[in-house]
Amino acid sequence: MTDGEVDASVTDASAWTVAWDESSGDSVKLWLDDGEGRHWLFKERRSNRSEDEAASEVAASRIARVLNVPAAMAMHGVRDGKRGALVRTLVDRNAGEELVEGQVLMGFFNERFDPYDKDSIGHSPHSLAQALKLVSAPGGFDGTAVEAFSLYLYFDALIGNTDRHSRNWALITSLHARARLAESFDHATSLGITTRDKARERVLDSHENLRAFVRKATARRFEGGKKVSLLDFADHFSAGWAPRVTGEWKGRLRAAGIDSLLDLVASSGLTGEGAKLAQGLLRENFRRCLDADAA
Repeated sequence: MTDGEVDASVTDASAWTVAWDESSGDSVKLWLDDGEGRHWLFKERRSNRSEDEAASEVAASRIARVLNVPAAMAMHGVRDGKRGALVRTLVDRNAGEELVEGQVLMGFFNERFDPYDKDSIGHSPHSLAQALKLVSAPGGFDGTAVEAFSLYLYFDALIGNTDRHSRNWALITSLHARARLAESFDHATSLGITTRDKARERVLDSHENLRAFVRKATARRFEGGKKVSLLDFADHFSAGWAPRVTGEWKGRLRAAGIDSLLDLVASSGLTGEGAKLAQGLLRENFRRCLDADAA
C-alpha cells in the first residue's frame, strides 16, 4: 500500500483537529483530537527510518494488551496521505493531568544522574527502585510502581526494546492525586525493525545467527547495563526489588502461548523479511524468558 491509500485497518485522521504540536526537526508529532474527546499522537513515518516503525508500535501495543502489560494503545493511521502510527494519550488533560518524563524524578532523587551521559550514570536499578517507591502504580495495575516497572523490563526483553532511557518512561501528575507511573510507551524501534537489508539477511541466515542477534540486545540505557542482556537486567531488577514479578511474567507468557503472540505480529502490518525477523526474535525471546538457563 502506498502513502496515499487507506484500507479498513488504517484510521484516517485527516479530518481530526490539531490539539497541540510537539514536532521537532524531521520528526512530525501532532496531538490530534478525534472529535470524541480523545487525543492521539500522530507519529508520521520518517523517510530516513525503517518503514516498519508504525507496525512495530502497533504490534508491541497488541502484545502488551494480551500479556496485561500497562501500555499505550497504538493503531495504524494516515493523515493527509502520510502514513504513521496513532498512539492514544496516557493523560486526561481535562482533569489537569500532565506527563512528566522519568528524568525529572531521577534528577531530584540522584545527584549523580545525567540524562545525557553516554553511560547512563544515575539511571541505575537501585536508584530507580527507590525513586519509584515514591509514586503509585499505573491505573488498574495490581501491584506497586516498582513491580510495574519490573514488568516493563521483562516486556522489553521479550520484544527487544533497548531504548528504555529516562525520557522513555514517565509519571502522570495532577494537583488532585498522588503521582503514578505512566503506562509503557514508545516501542517503535522494537522487534528488530532497525536491522535491515544485508544485516537482516545475515541474521536470518541461520538459527545460530538469530540467537546471537537477540543476545546482543542489552540494557544500554541503564547504568552498568551496556554489556548486560535485557533479560538478565530484568531478572536482576526483579530479584532485588520485585521478586514476585518473575513468576507472574512467566505465567502470563504460558497463558498466552507463543502462537498467539506471533499472530499479533502478522496482523500488525509487518510483512516479508521484517515480519520474519520480528517473529524469530519474539519466538527466541519467549523461549529465553521461560528457560532460566537460556538467558
